[in-house]
Parts: sequence; C-alpha cells; structure tokens
Amino acid sequence: MLICCLPVTELARLYTRVVTVTHPIRLACAVLIGLILLLVDAIPAAAHAALVSSDPAAEAALEAPFDGPIVLTFDEALATGSSADLHRVGRGGPIASATVDGDTLLFTLDEPLDPDNYVVLWTSVGADRDVDRGEIAFSVVAPLPTPTQAPTTTAGPTASQTPSSAPTASPTPSGNGTPAGGTADVLFPLLAVVIAIAALGAFLLRNRRSARY
Repeated sequence: MLICCLPVTELARLYTRVVTVTHPIRLACAVLIGLILLLVDAIPAAAHAALVSSDPAAEAALEAPFDGPIVLTFDEALATGSSADLHRVGRGGPIASATVDGDTLLFTLDEPLDPDNYVVLWTSVGADRDVDRGEIAFSVVAPLPTPTQAPTTTAGPTASQTPSSAPTASPTPSGNGTPAGGTADVLFPLLAVVIAIAALGAFLLRNRRSARY
C-alpha cells in the first residue's frame, strides 16, 4: 500500500501510463489508482476552528448598560493559543480578555460597558494547530428616554354646578301654633264682629235718646 503515500500528481501520471495497457493486472491497477485518486480528492484539507456564532452578533446595537457576557462559539474545541480581546474602537489597548472554555471564548465583564463602539479581536487554534483570526464589531447605545404623560387638568365646577352656600329659608311657625299666612283670616272676622257690635250699640243708643224726647 505504498502507492497511497505517493503525491497526487505522481498517482495521476501512473494512472495515465497504466490505462494505456490492456493487460488484466495492469488494468486492475489502473482501477485501483483511480479509486485512490477519488479518495484523495474527497479527503478534506485540515480545517481550522471556525467561528460558528457570537453573542452579541456582529454589528449588533445593545442598550446601555450592557454587562455581558460576550460569547464566541467555534465548531471544535480550541487548543492552547486561542484568545480574544475586547477593544473600544480607536481608543487604545484591550479593556477585557476572554477565557477558553471548550469550544468557546468567554468574556466576563467586571463593569457594564458605556455607550461606545467596540470590537472583539479573536484568534482560534484548532487541534491540528491551524490558526484562524477575525473580529466582531458591535455598539452600545444610550437607552431611549421614557415618554411621560402630561398631567390631566380637571376643570372646576361651573357656576350652575356650584351649590349655593345660603340655606333656604323654611316657614317659621307662629308662637300660638297658627301659621303666619293664616293671621289675616282670623283678624278680618274679628274686626267685622267689632264693627257690628259698635253699629248695634250706636243704633240702640240713638233709639234710646229719641224715646226720651
């Protein structure tokens, strides 16, 4: 099986030579070489630890204050040498560094992030020591102000709705229990009786004087 160790170009050249011969053994070798070429072509190249997802996602806008965590997930376990640093865009060195946890790079923030633009610069090292690098940019924005409702003005009662402060006078009964409205009804009959008695007295007095003379 030393044939499997030959470079692909050598295998192709050997295959070309063999297929031109009709001998059964050489024909079988040609078929075998063809299968090896197919297998070699199907074997993928050594893959690096590729980034699968991130939280927050690239170009995300987060409302302040944002206290993390920041998580980068890869498609295989990360080897020694994998790292990630958090930077303010255009503001100097890293403000936080990630720790490796299996297939993730994890940031645990000591303080919430203020409104600003940030970028994570990461490096992944796969099991085959293949290295990959990338960056994830996101921003932290100030929270929107909470809308406030204007106080509702309650209209005061109108003049027609305002109750009168003066109490309504009620009829006051007279001292003898007779209503004030019935006094005239009592006086007129009494006055008529007095006039009648006076007239009768004057008549009698006049007749008495006439009889004397």
